[in-house]
Amino acid sequence: MSTKDQNQERQASVDRSNESAQTFEKPGPGTWELADSHFTRPFSRWMQAVFPPAAQEGFRKAFAAYGALVEEIAFETVNGFPYMSVRPAVGSPESSGPPPKLVFKLLTKVHPTMRRRVSRMRETFEVKRWRKDAEKWDEEWKPERIEANRALQSVEPGDLSDGELVGHLDDCREEFTDAVVLHHRMDLCPLFPMGDFLAHATDWTDRSPSELMKLFEGASPISAGAVDELHDLASAIEDHPDARNRLFSDGSPGEIIGDLRTRPDNVGSAMEAWLDVVGYRIIGYDVADFYALEKPSILVATLRATVDGDAGTDDDASESEFESIRAEVPPEHKDTFDELYEEARHTYRVRDERVLVDLWTTGLARRALLEAGQRLAARGRLNDPEHVVDLDPDEVSRMLEGGSGPSATEVAARVEYRRTHTTDDAPDRLGPEEAGGPPLEWLPEPAARGMRAVETMMGNMLEAGDVASDVDTVRGMAAGAGSYEGSVRRVSGPEDFENIQEGDVLVTETTSPAFNVVLPLLGGIVTDHGGVLSHAAIVAREYNIPGVVGCEDATERLNDGDRVVVDGEEGTVRIRS
Repeated sequence: MSTKDQNQERQASVDRSNESAQTFEKPGPGTWELADSHFTRPFSRWMQAVFPPAAQEGFRKAFAAYGALVEEIAFETVNGFPYMSVRPAVGSPESSGPPPKLVFKLLTKVHPTMRRRVSRMRETFEVKRWRKDAEKWDEEWKPERIEANRALQSVEPGDLSDGELVGHLDDCREEFTDAVVLHHRMDLCPLFPMGDFLAHATDWTDRSPSELMKLFEGASPISAGAVDELHDLASAIEDHPDARNRLFSDGSPGEIIGDLRTRPDNVGSAMEAWLDVVGYRIIGYDVADFYALEKPSILVATLRATVDGDAGTDDDASESEFESIRAEVPPEHKDTFDELYEEARHTYRVRDERVLVDLWTTGLARRALLEAGQRLAARGRLNDPEHVVDLDPDEVSRMLEGGSGPSATEVAARVEYRRTHTTDDAPDRLGPEEAGGPPLEWLPEPAARGMRAVETMMGNMLEAGDVASDVDTVRGMAAGAGSYEGSVRRVSGPEDFENIQEGDVLVTETTSPAFNVVLPLLGGIVTDHGGVLSHAAIVAREYNIPGVVGCEDATERLNDGDRVVVDGEEGTVRIRS
């Protein structure tokens, strides 16, 4: 090893040591919770610079639009880890709790912000604002986002000069920001009516949220991935024996995808249509994760599983379950039950639709960044093109134009820190235990109903199960019908997707729509985090895969190769060996 290399290695070691000794200070007033329901590692530097302010703006717009008594969810990173803090519409985030009941009730009548929010919430129910949002999404917002993605995708970064690439990176950053803002502006569209339905239905029946969510099987086909395009491709391959033989051949995955993609028949056009939807979709949340075309082995495995099998829900069973649950509802509430169910079902699919559009934007940003990384590595500014994601946007642009920036060794240390740390290395909370808001009974209607819907929604997205595991059984919440016996495949993140074999039981901390590309391979899904409204629970229902979510200790208890029985009705994972 040369003296220069030795010095670089010593500096990298110092950087890693300093980072491991970092303290976690809360980034602002109030209580900050670690956002580990979606993220399992520190953000890349590019993500740290772009995502938090966009997410915070989106939350603020959503709460204002619906009249929630929450101003925003503040979003910051601490040592690269994402933290969130709820900001009340009125009062200080440092408050130890709401004022006395009489004072609070007076505030709802005289405080301008409180009066506006209560009035807005009343209007939300009257006009069914979630339906208006869904209409805007279908007719305006989603088409705009898709058009923006197609415009970015039409640009080949490798054909651009350095200056042009800087401009393209700025375009990617702008579109990514817009996508994140819209994503969180649309949070309440699918989840607010669902929270309202669950809050009432659990009062009127003896059913748990897990049981009630069975009524929504088949209501979000997008949650199962690019279903139409994938099934059209599988059908085309079945009609051409030579294409099927090529798919299941021993060739390299990249060559198989290339051969099928360039066929002059309907197999080639169907492959193009599928890849157009999923090819640049990020398999994760961060630009540090890969997009689908970077891992052709996953695409081939998914396509093989789809050609060999069939996934879907049983509409007759869902209808029967609906009638069974409805029979428990008191007669005076049946009409309202029907209405609330219809409202929740109407916007349910929007939740994953918006995410999958966003992930496309993220993948296109990564594609542009990797081109920048290739150029900077060729000039000795980076040790590896992949390291470019641990430059912030300004650093990337400056360095492309020949300006100053961190050394290759410094960037390598950032990468090492991100890759070797997980949310297990960060505190769950920074600051005091959250004081909580006023009791719902203090609020005027319909603010009380609206805030109960929000609380129900959040609880069923994020809260884990409350039944302890034992020696032979891991317990969580039921999230998918039936049971399945298979081998455990531990997955820390998208980097492990290539290890998944058809029929495996996926065991992971949390999932996102980025996992959709591997769903056809799975026999079962088990997660540490998330409730019955989490992504893992939704896709288990849509793909008719037995699932158990919110186990808390699944990734600690279950190892690769363990034989387990996943019971999606009981919410248990029984260990066979």
